[in-house]
Amino acid sequence: MSQKVKEGADAEKNFVKAMNRNKNDLRWKILGFDDATNYYVVRVTTQKDSKIHNKKVPCKSDVFVAKSEKTIEKFNLNEDDLEKYELTPVDGTGISIKKEDAKKIQWQKLGINAVREVFGNTEIGAGISLYERKGANHNSLHQSLEANRIIVEKWCGSVKSFEKFYENISGITDLLDNKVDDERRKAIAKKVGVNADTRMKDMINKDDELKKKIFWGKEVFEEPFCASWVFENSNLKITDNYYPKYSITTGNSRTKTFTIAIKDSK
Repeated sequence: MSQKVKEGADAEKNFVKAMNRNKNDLRWKILGFDDATNYYVVRVTTQKDSKIHNKKVPCKSDVFVAKSEKTIEKFNLNEDDLEKYELTPVDGTGISIKKEDAKKIQWQKLGINAVREVFGNTEIGAGISLYERKGANHNSLHQSLEANRIIVEKWCGSVKSFEKFYENISGITDLLDNKVDDERRKAIAKKVGVNADTRMKDMINKDDELKKKIFWGKEVFEEPFCASWVFENSNLKITDNYYPKYSITTGNSRTKTFTIAIKDSK
């Protein structure tokens, strides 16, 4: 377990223990529980089915509220305790816990199929993933520009569909032509990158349902594993109509894992 992951887990455990120790904690009332006697906060410890990834992945809620008629003296509760203490999860109580010193939050990591599911095409992911300068693992700009063909073919299935999607960009057919001057190809790659970034942000910013999916997992995870609440900067608040500033970038290995990432941008 990395130090970053450990710190995140500790923040979640601390929240769970604090809430279960003190049923008069004001955060219970914020969550809508005037009487929290039979309610407990439980930490999520397993991955959940995602409707956009079509597999189990870390969900958006780190903790949630569950009800039990039993008196539970254990404070540090997690999913392993649900059956033992006859705890029933309460819908609408999933909480995303953000560390106080969190510097860079990754809201979503999307592969080819997930991008198609969320945005309706894969060309937009290809555009964001292009090399626009010499990559760190390449010996030259030319080598990076040649890698763009691999990116386009993997994301789009064909160069033709990619070029059709970006046909409004002058010289798009020169992008993958290794006989064309590298500086010209680089300039075209930058234009494609800006175009793709703008398109994706426009789609996100203009669609509240899409924002809820991306940032809070609504309609992606079953209740209470989407985040109806977020705890950050010592404040607990509802996620309705609250969306963070964000940026869109490519994954760590754009010619191997073929992913894009939506990250926090403060």
